[in-house]
Amino acid sequence: MKDTITTIFVEIDDFCKTYDAEIVAFLRTIYSKNFVWKHEMALSEILTISIYFHLSSKTTFKDYYFDVVLLELHSEFKNLLSYNRFIELKNKYGFIINAFSDIQMRENKSDIYFIDGFALKACHIKREHQHKVLKLTAGKGKTSVAWFYGHKISLISNRAKQLVNFIITSGNIADNNANLLIEITKGLTGRIFGDRGYMTNPTIKEKLNKNGINIITKNRKNMDQKKLSLEEENLIHERWSIESIGNILKSKLSLEHTRHRSLFGFFTHVFTCISSYLFYSKNKLYRSVI
Repeated sequence: MKDTITTIFVEIDDFCKTYDAEIVAFLRTIYSKNFVWKHEMALSEILTISIYFHLSSKTTFKDYYFDVVLLELHSEFKNLLSYNRFIELKNKYGFIINAFSDIQMRENKSDIYFIDGFALKACHIKREHQHKVLKLTAGKGKTSVAWFYGHKISLISNRAKQLVNFIITSGNIADNNANLLIEITKGLTGRIFGDRGYMTNPTIKEKLNKNGINIITKNRKNMDQKKLSLEEENLIHERWSIESIGNILKSKLSLEHTRHRSLFGFFTHVFTCISSYLFYSKNKLYRSVI
């Protein structure tokens, strides 16, 4: 466990030191022109503890903080905060983890990708009108199984099961939404293989082609079947790899739950989970958390 958290801390600390000036400048645009880090714990320590939660065996952050951080990791972190204070800082600076994951994912670019979207339920569908915490960004959507209320997370990965990009949207945004596809493929070029939900109209397809993106799917059964090469047929069958990423995020890394207390807490939770998968997918950590 300590080897794993040390590995995470080293990378996070290097990131914080490398981009210290940019981080402080950005925080000053949000909080105060005279912003100076005055908290008891270093930013890299807060981010490390937040990310490691998803690699622990705990299902709630409170249990993790009291049973793991305060009891087992107190020798690694000398200035541990109270639980309430830590949650406050975690949610306040959690968006910085998104910047870290974005930089990490840039290294995973290739020319062949897979795309898929997964539901993140905010509450049971029958309580959608009573739900208040995420009502500003949540929406009612439908998966292949049932209706849900919440958000969607769309993922793009390469053939090595490494994440390349992700976007969080309202639950009512379709997989083949033009703005979604243009935003999530920004900076990428090559072929992207998806299920039939990513079929696009000629206008969107042309826009993506101009950006160097070709989305390849199978036709629906009531449409004329287009001819795919043997390689493309094999790559479409290889799409299961991104579905396995979604399964890992939900079943092993606790991506989805309905206990969020704030909108900032929800987004921070997703950002830390994505970052934890970036460590999880590396061979040096893969076995230690299974």
